[in-house]
Amino acid sequence: MGARTIAPFLEEILKQPIVVENKPGGMNLVGGNIVATAVPDGYTLGYLSVVPAIPETFSYFQKPPYTSKDLTPICPITNVSGVLIVKTDSPWKTLKEFVEHARKNPGMKVGTRGPGSMPQLMLLEFKRLKT
Repeated sequence: MGARTIAPFLEEILKQPIVVENKPGGMNLVGGNIVATAVPDGYTLGYLSVVPAIPETFSYFQKPPYTSKDLTPICPITNVSGVLIVKTDSPWKTLKEFVEHARKNPGMKVGTRGPGSMPQLMLLEFKRLKT
């Protein structure tokens, strides 16, 4: 959706048509691989969420077909922050309180958008740092 929003502005600046082609799958891993393996002729650009497009984040699940050295970010477009939230009346008011509780109470349930999503990767990183 973001690429389609900026395409008309790029067309105006570049004085040529921009074709937006969605390549769903793998939280940007598929699209990132297309950019990483494209002929470097200036005609293939990627509009990717930077963190998910970094293939090393997928080492939790699989060996990615390319590395972050194969891509160069040239312009930030948006900045979407991830936020860990709890119910207002929860016993935790800080991240430190939450982490201390989670360490003392293994098996806590959390909700994310699913495997490979930014929230899930964040929680996997918490788990990795704990060990």
